[in-house]
Amino acid sequence: MERLSETMEVFVDEITQMGSAFGATSEGEAVFINRRIVKAVGLEHGDTLKATVMPNYEDKRGEVPWRALKAEITGSIFEDISDEPIPEPEVAPEPEVAPEPEPEPQETLSDRIIDLLSEMGPMRAAIMSKYLDVDSSDISSMCRGLNKIGKVAAAEIYSDLNNSRPSHIVWAFDINDFDSDSAE
Repeated sequence: MERLSETMEVFVDEITQMGSAFGATSEGEAVFINRRIVKAVGLEHGDTLKATVMPNYEDKRGEVPWRALKAEITGSIFEDISDEPIPEPEVAPEPEVAPEPEPEPQETLSDRIIDLLSEMGPMRAAIMSKYLDVDSSDISSMCRGLNKIGKVAAAEIYSDLNNSRPSHIVWAFDINDFDSDSAE
């Protein structure tokens, strides 16, 4: 009488799109593993199994002589079976990079105007323009802004009291710079 089932070592060499699998015995005979077993055991390509198998259905035996009834994973060909440590890949040390120096703080136009007025005293935008080599309209705009925030003082000079606009604006670091007595 023919034995109905046997226990064999099986190597899983294919998981199909339908979720079933095929393996091979140590003698190279094909084993069909249905998707219920694949899913229940969590089989993956490359697993080795201890499988209980029986002869496949008669119409399939010519191609696949065995079918699995149950299986237990015993290992995988993808496991590292060596006891020797895997050497770390050598990585060239990164070259030391000198830290970039802090950039010198750039002196702004407003800083330059304030410094000039504090050193030289009150003057018009046209005169500051010559000292700073900046267009006088840029100097005037910057001085108006500095005056609004209280950084410089302004004195409006009218050549005629009937004028609606001043003839000149003189800018100073401090309002006291307009007093001739404060210079002494």
